[in-house]
Order: sequence, then C-alpha cells, then structure tokens
Amino acid sequence: LMLLCGVWTSFFSPELLQVVKLENEAPDMDCFGSNDKSTERDPERQPLAREADSANPKLGPLVKTLMKSEIYIYTILTGMITAGSISFILYFVTENLDALDYWSPTTTYVLVVVVFIASPVPGNVAGGWWVQNKCGGYMNYGVTLHSSFISMAISAVGIFALPLMVWMGNKYLYMVAFYILLFFGGAPTPAINGIAVSLLPEATHAGSGIQFALQNLGKVIIPSLGGVIIDWMGEVVAGFNVTLSLFAVASALSSYLAWRAAVAEELKHGLEKTPKKVAA
Repeated sequence: LMLLCGVWTSFFSPELLQVVKLENEAPDMDCFGSNDKSTERDPERQPLAREADSANPKLGPLVKTLMKSEIYIYTILTGMITAGSISFILYFVTENLDALDYWSPTTTYVLVVVVFIASPVPGNVAGGWWVQNKCGGYMNYGVTLHSSFISMAISAVGIFALPLMVWMGNKYLYMVAFYILLFFGGAPTPAINGIAVSLLPEATHAGSGIQFALQNLGKVIIPSLGGVIIDWMGEVVAGFNVTLSLFAVASALSSYLAWRAAVAEELKHGLEKTPKKVAA
C-alpha cells in the first residue's frame, strides 16, 4: 500500500509540493548558495530546469528528465538503501540481541526501544540543522551531499564495529556502535528528501513520489535479502552483521557518487562549489 501511494503521488499537481518561495516569504539561499531576494528561480542555477520544458510540463518528459540526473538517481538510491536497512534492523535486532545473550529479554526490549527513539530521530533533527546552518540549505547540493557522504561513512564505521565489539565481548560498546550507526545513518534523511523534490521544481510531485515508492520498495527487498543471508549462514548474529555491512558499503558508495555528480554539475556549468555566508 505504501509503495502504491508513492506511485500515486507522482500524478499529483506539482503545486501541492511547494518548492518555489511565496511572495511574502523571507529570502533564502538558492540552489548553489546565493542569497538572492528574487522570488523567481534562475534556470541557469537549477541543474535540471535547464533541460525541462517548464512551459508545458507533462509528467512523462519530467520523469525522463529526472531519470537522466545522476544526482537524483544516486540520492534516491541512498534513501532506498537507508530505509531498507533500518527496516531490516527493526525486523532482526531483537533476535540478534537475544542470540548474543547480553541481557534478559525484558532488558533487551527496553534497550531496543530506547536506542531507536534516542538515535535516528535526533539524527534526523541534527541532520536538518546541519544542512540548514552549515551547508546553506539542502539546495546547495555539492556541500550538502558531501556532508551526507561523511555521515554515511561514519554510520558504516559503527556497523563495522559491531562484530569487533562481539569479538571483544563488550556489550556496552556494542550498543554505542549501534547508536552511532543509527544516528549518523538517519542524519542525511532531511537532505535526501529535500533534494529529491527540489532538483526539478516542475516535477516535485514526481520526484517525491518516485523517491518514497523506492524507499518503501527497499523496506521489502532489503529485509527479505537479509533473511535469506541469515538462513544461508545459519547464524543470526553473523548474518545480521554481514547484511548490514554489505548495505553500509552500498549506501556510502551511492552517497559518494551523488556528491561527485553534484560537484561535476557545478563544474560543468561554472557555478560556485561552496555556500556563501548568510547574513544574520
């Protein structure tokens, strides 16, 4: 149902997802860091607007334009892998901790709830704050996607630390590593969502619909693949760690490719690579 909803929203009117500022709104950074007070977008500073026919925006050509963007493809791929990996963790984390036998079942359930409340949610909030205050807004694509790549790389470090903590037998550092992977894995979510709807203003409905359809598809595919890996290895803990490690590499790689695509786009059109300071 969630997958169908994502596809359905692709056919909504683009005005339902407002990316262009209203006349009475305060000025903000544009897509590459210019603090321009104009309410109209400059097509030369909008990566996909240069290729789209905004005079007659039909869904088919708009989707085709989106699908030609490496920034868009790699960004939504990162979101898909992240959403699927978190779903995999939700499915198997309790079984994994039970197999490790670190705590009683009651304590395990409480820890799972606490970690999932105290890590990805604050990670989302911190990620949004960082993009807005340190990157000049998510439409400053190169800097924002570089931050997303760094965050995914740190999350991968947390994932690779899990088997090390199991080998060391340190259950407290194991939970610290778990917190790191969830906090930094969730931090890029606001940037991913914002970039998906801002690359082509005329196709905000399609960009958002495709993105969330793929994220929900990832929530089906990745836990299913993880279950197959666990069954094949015959051990929950080993299969859990291997699955997370594989998708950690995939997520970090896709976020890196999205960043490099944004840098290439900036260089191609001679645009600024770093955000300007916004006056307080």
